[in-house]
Amino acid sequence: MSTLKLPPVGKKNREIRTVGRGFQSIFFIVFTLLMMAGINTRLAYLQIIEGHKLKARAEANRIRTIAKQPERGNIFDRNGKLLATTRYPRSVYLWPMAHTRPSWSVVGPRLEQILKTPREEIEKKLDEAGADATSLVRIARDLSEAEITALKEYENELQNVEIHTEAVRYYPHGKELAHVLGYTRELTPQQLKKKKKEGYRLGDVIGQMG
Repeated sequence: MSTLKLPPVGKKNREIRTVGRGFQSIFFIVFTLLMMAGINTRLAYLQIIEGHKLKARAEANRIRTIAKQPERGNIFDRNGKLLATTRYPRSVYLWPMAHTRPSWSVVGPRLEQILKTPREEIEKKLDEAGADATSLVRIARDLSEAEITALKEYENELQNVEIHTEAVRYYPHGKELAHVLGYTRELTPQQLKKKKKEGYRLGDVIGQMG
């Protein structure tokens, strides 16, 4: 009586599992290489193409410039009458990107309420300064005591809002002697466009003809 020899049942299964593991290893290697290629491509894009912009934004977050107007001496006539002097009002400043942050939904309406300045007007000044600006943007000047008190009262929710004292030229006689002394005034949009290459910024004050 002949005996039929059959292969062990588990051997074929082991061979199938071995082949499967080989495909899994190849797939894992290919997947890893693709992931690394994607990451390297993204890093190259950020460093080479976007590197300048990102560096400028990082500098803007790290360096904060507060422009201060120079103090000027008093001017008297020959009889000792005061013609021009300096006073020190307080102004409200914001960081250029303040209106792009989540907190602006609270800060914007509060400033509009306290300063009686439309929120759109404030945002326009911030947009004009530009995203890469490192200087504070003045949004209101010559604050009253009531406005200062209100800003202090809500300072916990007014993020990126600062109050600074600045030197401002003051002429006791108003425009009477403007044709002789001249006067100082904040740059107009047209003047800023012409002088921006000379280093002038939004909010700078320059001498004007009388």
